[in-house]
Amino acid sequence: MSKNQSKKWQLLTASIMMSVCTSCFTALPVWAAEYDEPLVGYVDDDLDIIGDDGNTVELDKATNTITYDFQGKDHTFTVKNEDAVSNSNKYSYVYNNVGADGSKGTLHIYQSNNLWNPWAGVNGIAASGNTIINSNLDITATSDYASVGVTVGDGAKLVINGNVKMRKDDPSNPWGIITKNVHGNIGPGGATSMDPTDVNYTGARWQPSAFSVGYTMGDITVNGNVDVAVRGTAVNVGAYNSMKGVHPYNLASINLVGNSIKIETPSDERKEDGSFKEAYYSLAAYGGTININVVDRNNNQDKSSIDNENLEAVDGNTTNLIGNVISLKRSERTDKPDVYQDGRVNIGLVTKDSTWKGVVDNAGKTQAGEVNVWLSNGAQWTHEATSRVDGLDYTHMPAYSKPSYDNFDGVSYVNKLVGGKKAANTGYIYQNSDVKLNIANYSGYNTIVYKHNNKGTEKADFIGGDTTIKHAASGSNITLATGNNNINLSDGDEVAAVLNALASKLTYEAYAKDNGGERNLNGNVIIASGLTASSITADVKGFIKFDEETGVGGYVKPQEGEQNSTEITSGLTGTASDSEYTAANIRQNDGSYNFTKSTTIDVEDGTAINAAANIKINAEDAALTLDAKQGIVTNGQNVDIEARTLYISAKEDAIVADGGKVTSLGMTNINNEDKSDNPAAKNAIKAINGAEVILGNGVIKGNVISDGSAVSINKDNLDKDGNYKTGSLEGNLAIANGGVIDLTVAGYAQKFNGSVVKTGDVATAAVGVDGKVNLTVADGAVWTGAHKNADAELNLTLSGGTWNNTGTDATLVNTLKGGKGVVKTIKYINPNGGNNEEVEIPVNGFISMAPDAGAVTVGSFGGTHIVSYDHDNAGTDVSDYKGGNFTVEKADEGSMLIAATNSKNIKTNDQDAVEAAFKALAQKIYYGNAGVDENLTGKTMISSGLTSSSISRWLGDMKFDSSNGGVGSFVGGSGINITGDYETALMKGARAATTSAMLSWRDNAANVIYRGDMLRAHMESDGIWAKTFGGKDSYNANAVDLSNSYWGAQVGYDRMYDNGWILGAAIDYQKGSSSYNYTDDDFGVIGGNSGDNKLYSVGLYASKDLGKGAHMDFAAKAGSVRSEFSVHNGIGTELSGIYRNRGYSATASLAKRIGTDKSYLEPQVQLTWAQLGGRNFAAATDSGEVLNVNQEGYNSLVGRLGLELGKTGRLGSVYARFGLAHEFSGDITGNYSAEDGGSKTTSVETKGTWAEMSLGTTLNIKPNASAYFDVSRTYGADYEHDWKFSGGLRFALDRLPKQAQEISGKAEAEQFLAGEGAAVQKNAAANVKTEAMPTIAEEEHTLNAQPAAENAHETVAAQETAVEEAPAAETTTAVEHSEPTYVETVTTYAAPEPTAADFDEMSFELAPIVVTASRAEESILKAKADMSVVGREEIEKMHMENVEEALRTVPGAQFLNYGANGLNANLSGIRLNGSKDVVILVDGVRVNDFKGSGSSGYMFAALMNNMDNIERVEVLRGSAATMYGSGAKGGVINIITRKPTEAKTVIDISRGNFGKEAYNFNTQAAKNKVSYNIYHDRSISGSTKDGSGKVWPGQSNTKSSGAKFEYRFNDANKLTVNYETIGSNYTGTDLIYGGNYVGMYDSDSITLKHDWQINDAWSNTLLYRTTKEQHSWAKPGGEDPDMIVPITGNQEYKLFSDNFQYHSDRYSMYGGIEYSKGKDNDVHKDATNTSLFLQGDWEILPHLTLSGGIRHDRPENFDSHNSISYKLGWDITENDTLYAGRSDFYIMPSLTQLYDHRFGNEKLLASEGRTTTIGYNHQFNPDNYVMFNWFETKTAVGMSMSNTTDKNDPTYGQYQNSRDGVSRGWNVQYNARLSDTLMFKFGWAHLLFNEADNFTMGYAPKDKATFGLYYDKDKFGAAFDGFYFIRDTKGLKPGVKGWPSDKYGVYNLSLNYTADKQTKFYLKVDNVFNKLWAEHTDAIWNDGAGWYSMPGRSFVLGMQYTF
Repeated sequence: MSKNQSKKWQLLTASIMMSVCTSCFTALPVWAAEYDEPLVGYVDDDLDIIGDDGNTVELDKATNTITYDFQGKDHTFTVKNEDAVSNSNKYSYVYNNVGADGSKGTLHIYQSNNLWNPWAGVNGIAASGNTIINSNLDITATSDYASVGVTVGDGAKLVINGNVKMRKDDPSNPWGIITKNVHGNIGPGGATSMDPTDVNYTGARWQPSAFSVGYTMGDITVNGNVDVAVRGTAVNVGAYNSMKGVHPYNLASINLVGNSIKIETPSDERKEDGSFKEAYYSLAAYGGTININVVDRNNNQDKSSIDNENLEAVDGNTTNLIGNVISLKRSERTDKPDVYQDGRVNIGLVTKDSTWKGVVDNAGKTQAGEVNVWLSNGAQWTHEATSRVDGLDYTHMPAYSKPSYDNFDGVSYVNKLVGGKKAANTGYIYQNSDVKLNIANYSGYNTIVYKHNNKGTEKADFIGGDTTIKHAASGSNITLATGNNNINLSDGDEVAAVLNALASKLTYEAYAKDNGGERNLNGNVIIASGLTASSITADVKGFIKFDEETGVGGYVKPQEGEQNSTEITSGLTGTASDSEYTAANIRQNDGSYNFTKSTTIDVEDGTAINAAANIKINAEDAALTLDAKQGIVTNGQNVDIEARTLYISAKEDAIVADGGKVTSLGMTNINNEDKSDNPAAKNAIKAINGAEVILGNGVIKGNVISDGSAVSINKDNLDKDGNYKTGSLEGNLAIANGGVIDLTVAGYAQKFNGSVVKTGDVATAAVGVDGKVNLTVADGAVWTGAHKNADAELNLTLSGGTWNNTGTDATLVNTLKGGKGVVKTIKYINPNGGNNEEVEIPVNGFISMAPDAGAVTVGSFGGTHIVSYDHDNAGTDVSDYKGGNFTVEKADEGSMLIAATNSKNIKTNDQDAVEAAFKALAQKIYYGNAGVDENLTGKTMISSGLTSSSISRWLGDMKFDSSNGGVGSFVGGSGINITGDYETALMKGARAATTSAMLSWRDNAANVIYRGDMLRAHMESDGIWAKTFGGKDSYNANAVDLSNSYWGAQVGYDRMYDNGWILGAAIDYQKGSSSYNYTDDDFGVIGGNSGDNKLYSVGLYASKDLGKGAHMDFAAKAGSVRSEFSVHNGIGTELSGIYRNRGYSATASLAKRIGTDKSYLEPQVQLTWAQLGGRNFAAATDSGEVLNVNQEGYNSLVGRLGLELGKTGRLGSVYARFGLAHEFSGDITGNYSAEDGGSKTTSVETKGTWAEMSLGTTLNIKPNASAYFDVSRTYGADYEHDWKFSGGLRFALDRLPKQAQEISGKAEAEQFLAGEGAAVQKNAAANVKTEAMPTIAEEEHTLNAQPAAENAHETVAAQETAVEEAPAAETTTAVEHSEPTYVETVTTYAAPEPTAADFDEMSFELAPIVVTASRAEESILKAKADMSVVGREEIEKMHMENVEEALRTVPGAQFLNYGANGLNANLSGIRLNGSKDVVILVDGVRVNDFKGSGSSGYMFAALMNNMDNIERVEVLRGSAATMYGSGAKGGVINIITRKPTEAKTVIDISRGNFGKEAYNFNTQAAKNKVSYNIYHDRSISGSTKDGSGKVWPGQSNTKSSGAKFEYRFNDANKLTVNYETIGSNYTGTDLIYGGNYVGMYDSDSITLKHDWQINDAWSNTLLYRTTKEQHSWAKPGGEDPDMIVPITGNQEYKLFSDNFQYHSDRYSMYGGIEYSKGKDNDVHKDATNTSLFLQGDWEILPHLTLSGGIRHDRPENFDSHNSISYKLGWDITENDTLYAGRSDFYIMPSLTQLYDHRFGNEKLLASEGRTTTIGYNHQFNPDNYVMFNWFETKTAVGMSMSNTTDKNDPTYGQYQNSRDGVSRGWNVQYNARLSDTLMFKFGWAHLLFNEADNFTMGYAPKDKATFGLYYDKDKFGAAFDGFYFIRDTKGLKPGVKGWPSDKYGVYNLSLNYTADKQTKFYLKVDNVFNKLWAEHTDAIWNDGAGWYSMPGRSFVLGMQYTF
């Protein structure tokens, strides 16, 4: 049977079934095809399988991509013993399964395998080529041995855009991925084996798994929901091989990002004995990264590094994990290349529905990889093992892998735990097992819940392992909670004991003074009445006090007056109004503020310190964190902060010093946690108006601005040793108006990344007018940036610092000085000195000229500095050297400048080549005072490479030629050639690192139970012991000076034997931190080099009592050493590497104690052997060069003679020991090779003799326990112990002889180890349920059984009683807010249709009612939106002729008219906030769907010219996609029509110049249930004159008619029918391009609308609208042949919507479904869109409203899209409102943009982006108010037109997509009624933009002011309005005049006279001052073209008659 025969037979059978079963057919909306053959990734093969069903498989040879199209249908692949879908690394692949309506079909993949098969043919999907799958997936994979759902290999990238399911629909057996053999493919019953030793392997496996990336690497990304159930390891990355230039975390990745990620593995599978059966993992990282709802916001593309990552959890996405997690770190003992690499797991748990049950397994502490967890917003982590831990038990590993693993150490290691932003956003950890929790880096808010037995007054009562936090970010908070069971809350002492015991479960390591004394973490302990996330309510709460020595938590009852709160939510002002600070005992009686605890001031939308008076803050032993919109604002006051550490995290400016002074001399960190890729986007310090800012050292991210002020950062800030304190800055220094900035950046690896810039667009002025920057870069710090403000003075001091000059323009540095610091010292022997004279040149600074750096000129030069250039070729021509010249105008006496380059391509063994290079290099240097003085000495230098067996170093002299402008010239013959076999600085650095590791191993060899006498004191007993030790060693020899500070620990166990022997075993760990200094023969001593050393070992030891005080001790060890180092040479090249090795050692000693019971002396002799084998390793430079090191084996033999003198007593002993030791061997030899210098061998010996001295004591603690402590140091050798301490404990486990044991039973030691709490802890460890740990069902029943008040008044009464009876010290913490009880009364009202009052009795509301912001009536001041309203009064007083006139004086509104007549009426467009994408509504009904941007001119022509029918025009600025759908980027214009209230008819006739005629007729009536409005308008215009008198020929004739009927069935139901038609014809002459144009526009529309008020809360609106329009425009006789053929349009639009509203006192909601369709009858194309949306407003607290919405658009021709919005509004007072929010926009291309025959682009993508807005409204009194709004609109994808001018280009004139547009600005408006007769309006709009965002080129205003003045008294009325326009001219061609004026005003006047009630006369004058102006131009596009002028002064005289 052929491939397709079985499928075709199935199709035939299905067809027969379908024909007889209509219900079957209707049940399947799409055809679901079934296949039993796999897809293999080749066109012919796969097309043969799926092609008969209409599916396609095509190869695009241009892109080498194979594309599958499954038509958006369901397909099933049932495949056995083969991969169901696979492909090849020869191609890229796209699998599309998207229907015409945009919906995705599903590929059902059912794969199985029953072969004895190790790995192949077991995958659902296996991708070897880059692959994109646009489909939903449903996968099951079952196998006897191995199965995988989705996998990639060969480095491929797989992206799945769709939902993925791998779960069976059987709750009892849900495993979608499963193997018959429970151990997978390795271990008992497996089908493969690495060697015979793995037969017992039952640990973690690679398969079965849902998602897997194996050793061949790759990446999997799922953008969609995931639901998988796997009986194995659900998600794993296993990149087992490293790759050069790729960080281990980037070797492989799996990224699952979706609204719902569910991963389940077996939980609680147990054996009969209660232990777990297997180890299953939900996530396992054996090399690479797993991201679960975590993304990199910086989208780092640098595979070699993770430094630029900014990982964040995805807000709103829910994660549910069941299963342990494991991540490995490559073992330091691993010598195999393919065991595993470093792994990382990132888990986002940031919604209240997110959960994780499991622990973090490991293969030993040092093998614990990185696990990062985001836990917030009520998410819950149940810290309890779901399966067997220690899954990677090394005893069950294959022999090949075994050395790389250890055993689980009982600790979950979390690298980073990110909690909630605030207490209300806390996450929860339920500590349900004795697995400890160790968190390396903690931030935010979290709650850890511990259950307890008994009363909880002892630490042992608490169930669950301890929690350790090593470091915490500023403002962090942790809460430990326990239940109130068995606790007498009325007993204060008992409560305090419980809180103290609970607090002791937490250790904050960095708090300890020896660990840095960090003060960033606040801890709380609470006794709660509920322990679920939704019910935790504190009965008692207290603070945790951490021990300064250990960091262990504790609780002490607070003292009276002590600070009682560490979380402040109101700003500090310095006045008595700071009530929260007074209540917290922070504000003192004298007005100062005293913080005794680390405190966070969190004011999200405000200012943390907003000084209203001088402020003094004392926080000497605490960290003060300011987390706010702005950190500190002085307002002219002084703010003095004395804090241990000050942290400021600000959304905007961190410090705004507006006058006054800010002082913070402690460590001050500003935005130091900002991980964005552009920290300079914000300001750290903004000092203006003569302010002064003085800060200490710290990390600052953000710009520093000094505008006429003084800023000092870390200036003259020295430590006790006289060195600069470390500090760094990432941001620019901006200076203006004589400001001063003093900045010191100091310390190795510290940096200043930024430039000196202007504060704004400041005109060029004399040097120094802008101000002065005094910059010091010291002690190894680096400045990377440029001096870009030529008007500011820069005084630069390089005091051991570096400047990487990146400036591309010429730079003037006023002064460059050396300071006291030395960055390098050049040392060499002067060959001309005759006496081997050594020359030293201390170098103060190093300046690196970037390849494109501009010239640098230094006005005054001092000290010695190196200027380094890179070069091309052989460097023999000055043009080979990259970067500008370096000029010194004047120099201090004794100054030196060294021009340096590297040895690249220079034949350094050829003197002629060297001198040619020196000659060219010298020409880069100039000295302006050459010939005047000799203050400046010049030298040239070629530096060495990595090794130097064939590399020479050269140093030459340079003089300055005064006759040639002071240019440098090499002094021929002066070159000093230091040639031959020498050791470079980088070789010395590598040698220093290996030397440190080797000597540490030698020293540690004898360090096993150093106090053997403690062991021998209990010769009759077994023993356990532990010791800790530490010290500092130094080595100074062979041109290397190193120091190593270390700490270590040992533990051991030994047994006593009857013949006098004691035998034992011990393990050992030591960690050290080294610093290296060594000499660079070019630069002298090189500092700032570092290394980290680690040592591990396991040992055996023995001691034999020889009798009569004599004894022998023996010990042997095997272990490993590791040294990770980073070293530098004189020109800044960094070399990094890791030296690893295995070691062995043995030691033997003999001693005899002589003396009495009270005193003794003891001679000693000892011999120690230590060995490390040979080892090859590679180190790499920061530029990618590799230094290969072959470190030969190291053998040491040390003999020691010693004498100990001691005195003993009942409590112990004291002793002194003296000794002499000698190293007999110990040579250290290394072979170095690199590309730049062949190879080099160095060998140094460590032989020597040294003296030792120790002092110590022993202490008998108990009969069976003793301790000791001693200190020691050594003298006289190259390697010395500067100091060393050692201390330990030993417990004797007394046991009787065997015959006595049989009689006496258990020994005392066993009773000690098995106390009362042992059973509880044992059960907790095994997760065995006890009475103290109820079942889940019992627990839920217990925790949820809360008493409820039967009605509301009982609840309120209960609350009031609780408040009255609660003790003062108790507080209540609620995670989820219960429904608050409001005291104030909230008034609600119905929302009738917005209409005017009676026409003849019109009233004016100053703060008008609007409906556009929320679709509900509200005051414009409370709408919390950027809105304007043109009301009925303005329309009447100005006699506005059309909607365009109404909008011209609206802030932020702009028109782009092509002059007058036809060009004006039909091609104009409106912009809001700079955007042409505007939604237009009439009575809330959209009228421009599918018309797109730029078509709004048609819309205004289509709208009624009879303004008498319009009540008002509302303008909403900013994105509004969630409410109004596609197109609402710039905003929304809503035209509200008037409601007929009586029978009347209005006739309006007017005439004016320019041939203007207007005839308007309107009649309306309302009676009983029926009302109607009928109108007919006609307007005529002729040729116009512009302000210069130029005539613009043209004529237009427009007619519009309409009828609106409304029928009310009852008060709750009404039906509205509306018909509108318009016809417009126009002709004219195009004076720009010539030729006559002719055009027309016709439109007809019908609207049906049903409104239903269901009840007081609910209402519904059903709407249908249809529109047909036709238009054409052509120049049949014109000069442009492209215009002879008319531009035509024939479109139809339909809109259907069903919307609902809900209103309550505190909540309102609006939502619905909308369907729109547009059809282009010219090209027979159409487009549809279906939308669902929901918008809500929630008064979460009185006066605080949260608004938000979401819209889902599903267009026919584009991907579906979700738009969101959210906004927070605060009614601060009755008169003040503040709001901030964000709203998305989404814009589908119009029919014209898609299908127009000339401009259309069917591949055009929809636009999308978002607008952020912040606004403030203030009502001064009922008669005047002001509104302000700031906005920023960012466009991810935009639409514009091609800017090519080549008409042969296929994209000429075509619509295209643009990227990354930004527009931002602000709008302000002020409205006031000045008297009963006079009203005034004023507005100002400011706009900034880039060209990607708008088709602008000068069209947009930079500023536009608008105004209106309206007068009305008795029969007379007048109005005067207008605008003033300031053009943004950026982007214009230089010298091209595009418009008549870039700044102009246009003003209009109207006069009115009411003769009687029926008759009115009016005179209107537009453009009163006859201004020549234009809004559209072609001059900027085509040379010689001009602008289209707008009409000059015009007038209209008219009469209106009403009857």
